[in-house]
Amino acid sequence: MKTIYFVRHAKSSWQELDLSDHKRGLLPKGEKKTKKIAVWMKNNNAVPDLIITSSATRAKATAKIIAKNLNIPEEKIIVKDELYQGGMEEILAALYGLPNKLNSVMIVGHNPTMTDIVNYYLSDDDQLINFPTSAVASINFFTDKWENISLAKHKVSFVMFPSKLE
Repeated sequence: MKTIYFVRHAKSSWQELDLSDHKRGLLPKGEKKTKKIAVWMKNNNAVPDLIITSSATRAKATAKIIAKNLNIPEEKIIVKDELYQGGMEEILAALYGLPNKLNSVMIVGHNPTMTDIVNYYLSDDDQLINFPTSAVASINFFTDKWENISLAKHKVSFVMFPSKLE
């Protein structure tokens, strides 16, 4: 079985209007909510073997907060430029080449891709209007090879929002 944790980056700052979208950082509120999610994940034994993140500053910062709180070394964070404005295709491409000895991976990305991909795996009754910042969804794929996940049967393990932890 392979598990993917989909995470939308934490709430970002719009205070520095001269910064490009790619370079926007996090708000303290976003950092706090991400830490809450990471602590919840740790308490529920939801710890990925590897984190793959968008190259945007806010996504990398989110990945680092989660890694720190889950005791994942920073060397286990891979930055992929393609995830910044990429869709499901780019996420799957990032997963296909992973070593099969890894059983779980976290993807830290952006909307609308994160909402779209989580909704793709949810049942019609559970569809989300929006996958909020710092949210995490865990999906199990019944395969032993990363390159087979798009064809594998799956089960949503959990969807957790920071607002559910307050």
